[in-house]
Amino acid sequence: MPRTAAAVDLTFYDWFGPSDCSGFCTTEELWQVHAQIGGNTKELSIGSPETAFMNADWKWSDGTIYDWNLKWNSGDEIATFIISDDNDQNQTLIYDLAGIFPEDGIVNGMQLTTFVRQEDKKLAAGTSINLTLNSVNGESLLAPVNATATNTENAAGEQNLFIASDAFINGFELGGTVSFDWPTFNPQAANANSRAFFQFEANHVDFDLELLDLFKTEEEETVSTSKYTAYTEVPEPTSIFGLLTLGSGGLLTKLTSSKRNLKSKED
Repeated sequence: MPRTAAAVDLTFYDWFGPSDCSGFCTTEELWQVHAQIGGNTKELSIGSPETAFMNADWKWSDGTIYDWNLKWNSGDEIATFIISDDNDQNQTLIYDLAGIFPEDGIVNGMQLTTFVRQEDKKLAAGTSINLTLNSVNGESLLAPVNATATNTENAAGEQNLFIASDAFINGFELGGTVSFDWPTFNPQAANANSRAFFQFEANHVDFDLELLDLFKTEEEETVSTSKYTAYTEVPEPTSIFGLLTLGSGGLLTKLTSSKRNLKSKED
């Protein structure tokens, strides 16, 4: 029998929009999951700009790898975020967004962000966050994708991963890991709050996903908008087969990354 694979079409972008845009400029944010280092504020939150957020406490440890799972049920419009570790710490946030969005408020784009900003006595230089996406709809990607941010003295580290997929429209389940690493003192104990965070933002991207150059201007001729197919592992009678291939767009686009001086969103 010929080998087969279940294809999950993911389109990665440097950004959607003009060169002064660091994200989905031409989209509507529908809901988000925000996880910050915290301290004297809640560490986890889920919700929509149109509603109040649901919050929860969480204790971070240096170098610990946490498993996360993000599920969107498009039929019931329910978002579920689960995070856990090997020490029996776990938290589940479930948010019902039914009736909040218009009929065209369909999730077809996701923005994954990591951000770290140094500040004396709050968060040390060299602190980093590593966020990994390694599964889609329960199937492992053969090439996990990382968004990693590391700060420097008086400068922020930020990295964004922009994903669009037709597969998201009917709901999705994403899975991966995340870890915080700090070189000296514990930023959570120092109440660093939002000076270090990772975030998942669900968006409605208002364009045909096949028109990859739609927002590419003459001044942005070097911007890469490549599409690739990540084939997930599918059990066969005698084997498990997987493959990662590049599509017609050429090389896989880079993640956006920046280091800049920024003020904290929250003290």
